[in-house]
Amino acid sequence: MSGVRVLYLEDDPFDVELVVETLTAEGIELDLTVVDVPDDYLQALHARRYDLILVDYSLPGYDGKAALRAAVEAQPDVPVILISGAIGEDLAIDAVKSGATDYVLKQRISRLGPAVRRALQEAEEARRRTAAERSLSEISARLRGFMDGAPDAFFIFDKDFRLIDVNAAVVACMVPDQDPQRLLGMSLDEIVGDMLEPDDVHRLKEVVETGRVAILLRRRYRWGDREGWMDIRGFRAGSGLGLVVSERTEHYQLLEEREDLISELELKNSELERFVYTVSHDLKSPLVTIKGFLDLLPEDVAEGNMEAFHDDLGRIRRAADTMDRLLDDLLHLSRIGRVVGRIEVIDTRKVVDEVLEILHAQVFANGITVSVAEHLPSIKGDRRRIVELFQNLIENACKHMGKVDSPRIEIGAEESEGETVFFVRDNGEGIPPEHQEKIFELFRCLKTDSGGSGIGLALVRRIIETHGGRIWVESEGRGHGATFRFTLPVVYEGATETSSNR
Repeated sequence: MSGVRVLYLEDDPFDVELVVETLTAEGIELDLTVVDVPDDYLQALHARRYDLILVDYSLPGYDGKAALRAAVEAQPDVPVILISGAIGEDLAIDAVKSGATDYVLKQRISRLGPAVRRALQEAEEARRRTAAERSLSEISARLRGFMDGAPDAFFIFDKDFRLIDVNAAVVACMVPDQDPQRLLGMSLDEIVGDMLEPDDVHRLKEVVETGRVAILLRRRYRWGDREGWMDIRGFRAGSGLGLVVSERTEHYQLLEEREDLISELELKNSELERFVYTVSHDLKSPLVTIKGFLDLLPEDVAEGNMEAFHDDLGRIRRAADTMDRLLDDLLHLSRIGRVVGRIEVIDTRKVVDEVLEILHAQVFANGITVSVAEHLPSIKGDRRRIVELFQNLIENACKHMGKVDSPRIEIGAEESEGETVFFVRDNGEGIPPEHQEKIFELFRCLKTDSGGSGIGLALVRRIIETHGGRIWVESEGRGHGATFRFTLPVVYEGATETSSNR
């Protein structure tokens, strides 16, 4: 050792010399400060820091207990050894209780060297321990600050997987308006069991054994009236388990919306491809007719056959009319959803009565009986489009009535699974199961002689979807009639808001 800083309170030069010789013989190098009066002693205690303080317990005119007390107060972590010619057992015990590290009798001065070494070693160990505890406390404080400042919920479990600590985010994420301390002592399964899949608990417990991080993504949670998705990361925390639980509901909702949008775009692309093919096919047919009969016109003129000339010209005109009707229908269909009329509360019964008046000749001239429910819920939407909707459905029922003894059409609404479902039902030809999805596609006609363009039901579906509803058909097949069911935003009596029926 070199330069041990020692403060020695002693008024006898011979005793000082004896102490120096004893410690030097032990190989202890000294940086010694000797004082012999109380004032100098007190001043020295505050002048510098020492590694060791030696005090003559029986200094004339100065109480040894006072000297000990001053040393402990001024430099509390520095060892103090009392040196005395004679000290009773009670005084020695009292001195140790008051803060003395050790005491040595002058007649047994040989004990001083080992006592000093032991005192210095213990003081060094105490300083290291204090520094380590301070460092650990600072690390713990920083870790606590990090945990409490983190947006994710932290759970720390002991080796028996009982909860021993949580952070502030647990309140925001999982137990709002409650004391998170009530969770302490709960088991791993009680805390996150509802979120986990069958193998997850085993994987998390393996973390403690292997030290490998476990990552569990997109786990569903339900806490009280809250539910959503969370990601869970497990890590070894001492001899136990740590969990970081991240609220990810918004993230996964956005992913779902993105996936839905991609699916919708893929469906739209598929529909567009089918649309382009169908339109090109249906427009090509009248063009072929026009081109063919245009080639015949010069021959008719050359032969002077005016009857054939006018007949061929009529065929050209009818083909052109078919093209014009197809193009008008396509243009009309494209506007649905892009051009929105005034949204208003619509009296559905009045709309149905208006449509039946428009289709009077077609409906009643063919002997079709139409029954309409006495009360139909009002609808919130674009009145012009709703008229088109019912007109197309009723007209479609008329066209596909077939040859039945008592043709009839029923129009009404009913409650089903908490929503209002409108229906248009007929007892006509019916629709085979394999065609029930396809009939809502463009240019799908089950009868080639129906006189329609094949756009009517596609138009109906577009109108309903732009109003937030859906449509489907029910039929047991040929000869069993068909029921078209659909939902629309309904306005209930006395209500201030509408139901979207979705």
